Amino acid sequence: MDVTEEIFNGMKKKFNASMETILCRRKKVTNVMITKEEYFQIIERLKLPKVDRKYQNYDVINLDDGSFRLIVNKNDKPNAPTKYYVHMDETFQIIYETHMKNGHCGRNRMEKEINTVYRNITREMIRNFLFLCYICEQKRPAPKIVEKEKPESRGFETRFPRCQVNVMDMVDKHDGPYKYILVYEDYQTKFVQLRPLKTCRIEEIVGILLKIFTTFGAPAIIHSDNGRDFASKIIQELGNQWKDVKMVHGQPQFSSLNQDVLELLEMWMEKNTIGKWSKCLRYVQLMKNKCHHKALNCTSYEAMFGVKCIIGLNDCNLPKSKLDEIKSEEDLHVFLKDDEVLRVKQEVKDDNTEEESFDCFEDYLNSLKQEAESEGDDENSVVFVPPAKIMRLS
Repeated sequence: MDVTEEIFNGMKKKFNASMETILCRRKKVTNVMITKEEYFQIIERLKLPKVDRKYQNYDVINLDDGSFRLIVNKNDKPNAPTKYYVHMDETFQIIYETHMKNGHCGRNRMEKEINTVYRNITREMIRNFLFLCYICEQKRPAPKIVEKEKPESRGFETRFPRCQVNVMDMVDKHDGPYKYILVYEDYQTKFVQLRPLKTCRIEEIVGILLKIFTTFGAPAIIHSDNGRDFASKIIQELGNQWKDVKMVHGQPQFSSLNQDVLELLEMWMEKNTIGKWSKCLRYVQLMKNKCHHKALNCTSYEAMFGVKCIIGLNDCNLPKSKLDEIKSEEDLHVFLKDDEVLRVKQEVKDDNTEEESFDCFEDYLNSLKQEAESEGDDENSVVFVPPAKIMRLS
């Protein structure tokens, strides 16, 4: 659900005010809070032949549109993913777009998503933004007391895996022949699977569950928000169709799972202007399983398969402007090769620039001493010269 321009501008104004408060509260200068003016000053400093040591954590990248961006200095890790620094004026827009893209996700999910691309957007900034989102404020539940899990129950959970099987009534919003949604969740990994149903007959539900069980394995205990009788009928029909499996039903475990699925479904349909919810379930399922789960300390997808969920080349740390040009694996190899050649040429250019700046080692050493004297250092202080620099200037 998109916000109006008036609400958007109000959120941005309050967020920028909170950023100013954070900046004033900091006792020392860090590379977390960078004003727009400081941002472009650092870029200009990094273009100079001689770079001050205080900028050693930064590097500059030239984008296809001709603009320059600050990135994290990869040093001896050229294959590390590129992470960008952002200035204060663009922080709100980045957090806002990430929040909307992921269906008004929470702090942990946003932090995971943002930290894969950006270096200096902190948890405090994300938390301040979430307090300003009026949609999240409306659906934020009242605080409740939760009983601590008994240590002995954890071994029981591992030994006897369980699942949740719910049927959501969509009769009032039926999509052609589809009037219900089957919601299946594995308790151990929180992995969710969504399927459209034409009826709520046990035979149709069991037919879908058998496909899930023969692919991912069958649990020992089945829970359902639809009641114990419903779970008992499922187990009975499963036994008729699959003689080798034995399950039991557990107490109803009422949760917000159905409500979460419904909210994500509505947001996806509104954002993509798709009227058929039966065709949206697969995308909502992926969105739900990509959410970072606090108890698991990872996403449900990672807990189930042991690897991060990758959505094509979009999640392979490639420039967005190059994605349309890559049509085959051969094009991908050519791009990676050209990118490596450009990186090596840039390193050689930087080395040559440094070598041309000083004709001999003595000139370089004198320049360092002059810099130390200008900064008020002791005359007898030791000047550190990198070994690699000595080899090039000797």
